[in-house]
Amino acid sequence: MPRVRLGLVFALLAAGCTASPANPSGLPPVLEFENRGGPAFSIRIGDTDIGTVACDSGASVTPGQGVAPPLPWDLKIIRVRDGTSILVTHVTQLPRYFIQIGSDPATSLSAVPAAGPPGPTCPPGG
Repeated sequence: MPRVRLGLVFALLAAGCTASPANPSGLPPVLEFENRGGPAFSIRIGDTDIGTVACDSGASVTPGQGVAPPLPWDLKIIRVRDGTSILVTHVTQLPRYFIQIGSDPATSLSAVPAAGPPGPTCPPGG
């Protein structure tokens, strides 16, 4: 395992990534969404609809780019088919990650990229 971590450190250094006190990981300050085989969900920050993540797709949101406001964010993730809120949280720092595997969405944002199994096959039209 230490060789893998060292390789990651060297790769980040070679790419010119540096960590700052606000982002100690050195990873880009984004909020990443991943949907592995689950129902579509929409992303809302404050009163702004950011977009929808369909089955077997993903998205990322960067503060101040596109329609995304600067941090902090009041984030709501909503299941499209019935309008149910599946996560409501306040975001003050990035990077953060959200994953849904099948019909089981994460119950919080993670500070590390998602790992784990692939999701089930998407339903027709899903």
